[in-house]
Amino acid sequence: MDESYRIETEINVKDFLDKLHYSLDNGGKVVFQKYRKVDSLRDEKYTNEYTVNALFPFENLEIALSKELKTLTTENYIKTVKDIRFLEKYITMKMFILSFAWNCLMATA
Repeated sequence: MDESYRIETEINVKDFLDKLHYSLDNGGKVVFQKYRKVDSLRDEKYTNEYTVNALFPFENLEIALSKELKTLTTENYIKTVKDIRFLEKYITMKMFILSFAWNCLMATA
């Protein structure tokens, strides 16, 4: 079995989301890491900063990300992966997916 990820039970994911939502509703803050070392090696349009600025161009990123995190449900869960930055410890990250529709305005003259 591949030990780089695992699929958690729905009840475990729900418990995680309940705690996340509670935290965000009671003063918990999202801190967005604007500059990442890995992004220095990428084309700008594939960086973390470019992506969130494209999704939320006129919003405070921490507030926008907090609002989006509050919309997560168990149906958005993909898997839990080991954080390879901390090889000596078993620290995990839960992966979720959200879809965004791009609002396009067309001007005609």
